Amino acid sequence: MLFSPEIQFALEQDPDELKRVNFVKERQKYVSILQNLEKQNLEHIAEKMKSLEPELENAISELEQELQSINNTIRILRNISNVSRVASRILMFI
Repeated sequence: MLFSPEIQFALEQDPDELKRVNFVKERQKYVSILQNLEKQNLEHIAEKMKSLEPELENAISELEQELQSINNTIRILRNISNVSRVASRILMFI
């Protein structure tokens, strides 16, 4: 809002140069304060995320184990299917 075209136009039209300079300075202070607050907020979020990192790593590890277990189950089922197919072909010879 402080950088909107309307504000910028009004600022440029104001004949009081000191007022314009002060406005620009205050606007820059505002931007700086806002950036600092955003940085602090991001740092706070990063700290919280950091504290959850071990839990996330554990959950990923467990997920990988489960996926491996699923892959093993799929391999077992595939092998059972292959054995059944071969057994069926053997039974055809009997």
